[in-house]
Amino acid sequence: MTTLREYIEWVRANPRKATYGIPLAGGPTHFFGVMLARATGLEMTAVPYKGSAGLVNDLLGGQVPAAITVVSQLIKHHEAGKVRLLATSGSQRSPLAADVPTFRELGFAAIEGTGWQAVHTAAGTPRAKIERLAAPSAGRSGRAT
Repeated sequence: MTTLREYIEWVRANPRKATYGIPLAGGPTHFFGVMLARATGLEMTAVPYKGSAGLVNDLLGGQVPAAITVVSQLIKHHEAGKVRLLATSGSQRSPLAADVPTFRELGFAAIEGTGWQAVHTAAGTPRAKIERLAAPSAGRSGRAT
C-alpha cells in the first residue's frame, strides 16, 4: 500500500485483518484511528502496545499491518523505505516528513490534531543531564543519555 486510499481499500477487502497498532490505549493515536474508521464507515481494531518500541518492531516485522504513532518514531524507517507514512494529523505537513500529506489534504478534514510530548526525570537529576535531554538534537536522533 502506498497511499491512504489504498490502505482504506485494503481494510474494506480484509475486514478481519483491519487492525492498527497504537503505542497506548486511550491516547491521541488511538482516537485518530477511531476517527479514520468513522470517516470511512469501516470497522478497525486498535491493538494497544506498551509504548512505541514493540509497536515499531511488530510493524517492521509484519505482525501488525498498520500503526498510528508519532512521526518521530517512524521517520528513519520511512526514509529507509522500510515503512510508508500515509498521512499526518497536523494542520500542516510535518517538517520531519514534508513528503507526507495531511489527513485534511486527503479529504479527511475532521482528522486533525497534534500531540505534546514531555520527558520526565527524577528529582535531583544533574543539570547537565537535563540540558542534554532538552537539546534539540536529542529528540530527532532518539538519543537520550
